[in-house]
Amino acid sequence: MIPCCESYIRPSYRSLIVPFVGIDDFAFKKGSDYGTIICDHQTHLPIDLLPSRESGIVADWLIEHQEVVLVSRDRYAPYREAIATTAPSIIEVFDRFHLIKNLWDLHEHVLTPHLPASILISPLTETMSSVDQEIQSYDPKWERILTVQQARANGESIASIARRFNISRPTVYHYLRLKEPMKQSKRRRLRAIDEWKSRLEVLEGQHRTMKQIQRLMREEGYSGSNSSIRKEIEKIRRDHRSRNIDIRISRKTATSLLWKWEMNRPSGHRHLVDRLLQRFPCIRPIFCFVQSFREALKAKNGADLCLLLKKELARNDTSTKNFVSRLLQEKRALFHACERKENNGLVEGHVNRLKLVKRSMYGRASFNLLRLKVLYSNQ
Repeated sequence: MIPCCESYIRPSYRSLIVPFVGIDDFAFKKGSDYGTIICDHQTHLPIDLLPSRESGIVADWLIEHQEVVLVSRDRYAPYREAIATTAPSIIEVFDRFHLIKNLWDLHEHVLTPHLPASILISPLTETMSSVDQEIQSYDPKWERILTVQQARANGESIASIARRFNISRPTVYHYLRLKEPMKQSKRRRLRAIDEWKSRLEVLEGQHRTMKQIQRLMREEGYSGSNSSIRKEIEKIRRDHRSRNIDIRISRKTATSLLWKWEMNRPSGHRHLVDRLLQRFPCIRPIFCFVQSFREALKAKNGADLCLLLKKELARNDTSTKNFVSRLLQEKRALFHACERKENNGLVEGHVNRLKLVKRSMYGRASFNLLRLKVLYSNQ
């Protein structure tokens, strides 16, 4: 049993000097009631829980902790207001994960009105072009294997590749030995109908009925079941119908393809993205902006990132104006996100642990008890 008394949290822990902190919110009741968790970047432990995420509560905590010199956070506006009103000299660092998450939300929000729910790419004919064939045979696993082989060719060690792709070293060696995509074929026993497939195609090509085909097959010596004949004929007819069916992808798939575009992707993926950009020219500006933003953030180039935002703001696009203008207002925090190593990863981990503590109490505990349990368990 955990004693629920403030005195059980050690005084040294409560009065700890914490110059580098991470701040994030958590939900008491999602969409309605939120609190704030504050973690120490040096010890990677939570140091306090606040009953609200409003700027006044956070500002009061910052006033009590004048030693704070750096805060990592997401783009939630009340946190920015609390820091600006109490300690403008504090170094603010945007969390890079939240920047990418906000960019994905913008990407999805802007593309949804311009892309139909089902997008026609091209008709599937017998004389399919090589590009169409590559699109149809696009295999994400084979793409991953090629990436592993390229990393090894560039001199990266087996252990490093295994860590980066979260696979075992024997799997890395297996991928390096492969010369072509693996065929996922299941072994199946032979059936009586297998020897008659070519004959079935001939009879179906003569436009005979199912009963006529069954009678002729029996006369020619077929000894299998009629249900096998029926299933094979249905499969042949489906294949004939599919030869003139168009290739379609969903809006969700198209949005994902545009997001994942990279020059080192397989050519089938790139050609598919090119077709989308040709068919929907209105999405080209947001596509270029999103990809440039991701590249600049990946390279941790704050100057290029700010220059990109200024150019996008000058384009005066209403769909991106709010996102860009808010980032430019907090240009310092954006620069620090590129220059410094701090992020909110450790805070997100403690938010997940806090959710587990809440569930263990069936969501019935008061804020004071929740705070004591979260802080006590880290001593």
